[in-house]
Amino acid sequence: MTSPTLAASLPPVKPIGFGTLLRVETRKMTDTRGGRGVLAAIVALALVVAVWQIFTVGDGSFTASNFMMGPVQIAAMLAPVIGLMAMTSEFTQRTALTTFTLAPRRLSVLLAKPLSAIALTIATIAAAILISLAGAALAGAFSGEAVSYAGVGDTIRGFVLTAAMMSVLAAAIGTLIPQTAIAIAVYFIAPTAFSLLGMAVLKSADPWFNVFSAVERLSGGDPTAHLDQTLTAVLVWVVIPAVIGTVRALRREVK
Repeated sequence: MTSPTLAASLPPVKPIGFGTLLRVETRKMTDTRGGRGVLAAIVALALVVAVWQIFTVGDGSFTASNFMMGPVQIAAMLAPVIGLMAMTSEFTQRTALTTFTLAPRRLSVLLAKPLSAIALTIATIAAAILISLAGAALAGAFSGEAVSYAGVGDTIRGFVLTAAMMSVLAAAIGTLIPQTAIAIAVYFIAPTAFSLLGMAVLKSADPWFNVFSAVERLSGGDPTAHLDQTLTAVLVWVVIPAVIGTVRALRREVK
């Protein structure tokens, strides 16, 4: 009599909401030493480059957009590693058993990871942009030269879109290759090597498979230009690796 009564008094178990998963995955990226180290290194590098540019700016007027190129480009190149590490962390740190026991819907977890990484990447880029704008203002004050802010909005938009798309690419690679060190090496080497060798090997077919060209078009003024080439490159570099990696993660035995 006691057991049925006790069971009936228990409230129904509610599934973990997607918003909760997003918050948890964001905290997992920032609470670990590796995650904090990557974020701190990116901001520190952006700050060092900005300080160096303050004291090396040439004579004559200069633009804030040009000043942003150094610090923000570094951040845009490194910040997507956050998304990659998010996708590889469960199996390299052996936390998959805990994660998928508490949140058995693996697909929801796998979707929350890149979305959280994109948000964190954009926040990192925003910090680099603020550092750059402050550096440009200081450089103008120290040199006595005028700082032009013409076109800075388009520059910021391009950097944010580029960083977000590279974060998606990094997450796709991390999903396909669940080993952090190998995935990072592939992320930095494979697209760059392809962009350097693609023209020589593929010749006229290179634009169809060059992911850097696709990102450049999507973040530019006309994202619909050569849309067929862009979608093909995204399919090859992002969609296919992400699908293969996701299917493997869903079927993988958790130990």
